[in-house]
Amino acid sequence: MPFFFYAGREGMSRGRTTQTTTGETLRGVNDGRSYVQLNEVVFVRAEEEASRHADAGSTKVTGAVEAVFFEAKDAPRVGYADADGNRKMCCDAAAVKSLGCVEGRVVVDDGSPGDENEIDKKSSVWTAEALFFGAEREARFAAPTRRDVAVDGMYELLFVSCDNSFDGVTEKNGLPYAVNGRSAWKNPDGYLPGRKRHDRATYGIAASSYALLLCFWTYGVASKISVRDAIQLIHVVVFAVLILGMAEYLARYANAVQFNETGTKPVANVVFAAVVSSARECLSRACALFLSLGLGVTRLALGDDTIKVTKSLTGMYFLCSLVLELDTQRVLVRSDAGAWRVGAGADA
Repeated sequence: MPFFFYAGREGMSRGRTTQTTTGETLRGVNDGRSYVQLNEVVFVRAEEEASRHADAGSTKVTGAVEAVFFEAKDAPRVGYADADGNRKMCCDAAAVKSLGCVEGRVVVDDGSPGDENEIDKKSSVWTAEALFFGAEREARFAAPTRRDVAVDGMYELLFVSCDNSFDGVTEKNGLPYAVNGRSAWKNPDGYLPGRKRHDRATYGIAASSYALLLCFWTYGVASKISVRDAIQLIHVVVFAVLILGMAEYLARYANAVQFNETGTKPVANVVFAAVVSSARECLSRACALFLSLGLGVTRLALGDDTIKVTKSLTGMYFLCSLVLELDTQRVLVRSDAGAWRVGAGADA
């Protein structure tokens, strides 16, 4: 069975220019280039597997890992379909005989001769390989290994190996290879994923809206401050909700800018945004609860027991909301810049 390592799926916009076409080194993330780049990606096989090739010369290829980058709609062109409709790679002599492919390599359908889209098909699926030589444990992709994106679409990155010789030999993570390195997925305007390209504008508008509401609310409350019993607890809670809402979206805006510039999200910023978001949600629910109990509507104050119960519910809601938000952000950070994308790098 071939080994597959799924390294990511992301919406990418075509580049407005490339380093090749300009003939010069472009600087900054807003340079119009769009690409996926492998930075020091290394596959390490188990020592037991490497020792099997101890008698092989240092220049003999004893294994390979291929990177395959393609648009999602072209997935059927990667590999071939067997009689049962399953996708296979060129991993055995039978496939070599029937397809004329190179054993141990990915099969890519280049289209039928004379097909008007043949050239486009050939350019939309890109492969690169890292080779194991002799008894070496590491197969390393050249740094940097880059593929420019010329067509808008949803792209995927796979690592495939047809080395069947390990037969159950695995590294500590349960896989036949340990994987190290970083991949950079860059759109023309920066490292923000295609599906999040509008995040900065959205968060900026949201923060500005909260700031505007805060100004109106503060003015309205201040104009009534001279009236006895006019300022109630409910007014203070609404004020706090608006402050936290503005702070939350400013933090999320800063995170989006940081990610777009560097390809990474600082953990402290992510945690701060999660805490502020949970606090805002908590107080907004408490505000709704206060209003449903008539505070500021039909009564000026609540009983001591009611206040205690409300505080307990508010505290529990905050903790539950914070745990959920932190877990959600952990998954998002990993998907955007970590584990299954072989790490998103900022080295451009």
